[in-house]
Amino acid sequence: MNLVNLDGKTGKRLVPFDSAIPGRAVQHWLNVRAKYAHEDCKKVFITRYGGNCVPNTFAQSFADNLKKTGLEKALGEITISCHTVRHYFCTMYLVNGGTLHNLQRITGHKNLDTLMIYVNLANQMTTVRAEHEKVSPVKFMSTKTEGKKVVMRKLIRL
Repeated sequence: MNLVNLDGKTGKRLVPFDSAIPGRAVQHWLNVRAKYAHEDCKKVFITRYGGNCVPNTFAQSFADNLKKTGLEKALGEITISCHTVRHYFCTMYLVNGGTLHNLQRITGHKNLDTLMIYVNLANQMTTVRAEHEKVSPVKFMSTKTEGKKVVMRKLIRL
């Protein structure tokens, strides 16, 4: 596992990534970055002009890419932002068994109370998922047990 030291608006924090793919992507980016970054720029991510990024740089880039890809139009009134992705990450981190203390380290939140909303969402998702797997009518429509033999039922689309 690798750790990246991020210096953001909440200060410095270590963020783990555990795959060779992000490692190769970061190395590739550092090679590309060297061609475009200003000499005095010390940050990993740079603006299109070669300078240091500010916190709003990613939010603006995210919004610009939603427009370019057509996703903004496809989503309609549903909005998505960098912060939405951050909320999703935090919730899924806890759903998949991550600890609140380590999530606090990754996100840079000073107060655990700020993260409690993710605990509540993770608990709801886990409870709903478990109940759905247990009682969903769709589950019982698609398979039928006859003795030890499982027979697939044909689903009819109305």
